[in-house]
Amino acid sequence: MGKPAGKILGLAAAVILSLCTIIWKAPLAEDGYLQAAVLKHQLLENTRSPRFIFIGGSNLAFGLDSRIIHKNFGLPVVNMALNNGLGLRFMMNEVLDEIRPGDIVVVIPEYNFNLEPTHTLLEYVLYFPKGVKYIDFSGYLTLLREFPVTAQRRFEGFLRNWLFSQKPQNLSAEYNAAAFNEYGDNTGHLSQPGQKIAARPMGIPVAIPEAVAALNRFKRKLDQKRAFLFLGFSPIPESGFPPSTKRKALKLRRWLKDKAEFAVLGSPANFVFPDHMFFDTVFHLNEEGRTARSHRLVNKLAPALKKVGAHPRAATD
Repeated sequence: MGKPAGKILGLAAAVILSLCTIIWKAPLAEDGYLQAAVLKHQLLENTRSPRFIFIGGSNLAFGLDSRIIHKNFGLPVVNMALNNGLGLRFMMNEVLDEIRPGDIVVVIPEYNFNLEPTHTLLEYVLYFPKGVKYIDFSGYLTLLREFPVTAQRRFEGFLRNWLFSQKPQNLSAEYNAAAFNEYGDNTGHLSQPGQKIAARPMGIPVAIPEAVAALNRFKRKLDQKRAFLFLGFSPIPESGFPPSTKRKALKLRRWLKDKAEFAVLGSPANFVFPDHMFFDTVFHLNEEGRTARSHRLVNKLAPALKKVGAHPRAATD
């Protein structure tokens, strides 16, 4: 290798090392949203079994009232949901070791059913370094691809801190770790004014082969642990569910009936809500919406649990 090539490689290595250092060392918001991972894993480790474990994106973080699930079935609830950008594969990996006999795992991702992470996963690991052990080979490849985005975001924060002595600002009441309650539900938005959501059709796929293959493998692992797996659906605003979207939803439900080895809780049409029940995006529900959604989940869970032989105590009221 010639000297010019060696110098170029040396310079590239120095740049990469500097960026890695900035990513790791640049200050984080003291109560950043993703720091809630610490609480959620404490709940996962310490909550007795059998219990409900919900995994998914922010549709669950902002849209589940676990007290309703707890009251109706008499089992503890752990809501592990944070952000769709963590990727469904990582979400399954991070709970698998803690699954115990009798646990009921309910997976409700957003409608892209995305297996792979975005830059969000690397930021998550900055807040929760132990999370690195749940990243598989595919996840590391994705992180390499997303590395420039994370480096840019963290470098901007580093410059603000270094040049202007600006500390990272904590986010609003609904987007910080303190917003999560003892179940892992985000409640910080319940007293906040909502925003009018954009009225456009929800993007629903008619088939999700890669996601279902991964969920089927996950289900077999849960079978070995004598635990149960269910798939649910994200909320949809009425304005985002025109006839064309409804047809796609029906095709997806029929496709899942043929391909899924796990139980499916209803269909997307069962989780359509008036627009005024949404908070700031088409996935985030306000207090009225999360209450309605949680009751609908109870109505779908009760017969599904009975069908697979799981018997939590169901309330009669």
